Amino acid sequence: MLSHRATAVLIAGLAFGGLSSCAEDPRLLDAAALTPLLLTAEETGIPGPVTRTLIEGEDMPTQLPLAVPPSAGLGQPCEDAVRTGLQSRFLPHASSSAGYTADEVHLELGLFSMSEDIDVRAIYTDILTGCAGPVHDPTYGVTYSVRPLDAEYPGMRVLIHDGEGRIHESVVIQAEVGNHWVLAGAQRMSGEAVEQIVAAQVAKLEDGLHR
Repeated sequence: MLSHRATAVLIAGLAFGGLSSCAEDPRLLDAAALTPLLLTAEETGIPGPVTRTLIEGEDMPTQLPLAVPPSAGLGQPCEDAVRTGLQSRFLPHASSSAGYTADEVHLELGLFSMSEDIDVRAIYTDILTGCAGPVHDPTYGVTYSVRPLDAEYPGMRVLIHDGEGRIHESVVIQAEVGNHWVLAGAQRMSGEAVEQIVAAQVAKLEDGLHR
């Protein structure tokens, strides 16, 4: 149950965006232009056979992937920081996202054309501060350890201890390229590996924007 639930929380921010476009804006790429800029399975560098699936959704507000669910059992100030992060939804001009799966490894990448400015680094910093120590959630019998990433991009690494000796790792990263975003969420991948993938996605997006 933990694996499925952690995945749902991890990718919520990306799946809400899906593949959608709002009113046209010549300064921003639309969904049809964003989709070809998503990394191919081979470009992610994930070892082994990788299944790549485009995620489509309705045109609706998107939330940041956090990898920590809102729960009254988290205690303060962690609970407030997580809830505030999940409530920081945004409505992109257009978006396109894809899922990549290889055995137990799962990665989500989303590209967003943004017409509004959100301080994502501050949101993740508040969660890192509020959830600084191991946080036990008695509701689900798990303990979260939220740690910063040694990366140039905003994000965090979440270790989920399931109480049976297993540790599940999730990583979330956000990067900005002008008024376009890259959002990444991954399970069972190191922070360094996800950062390399985000850097490759940023480079491909930049190349597409300059064509």
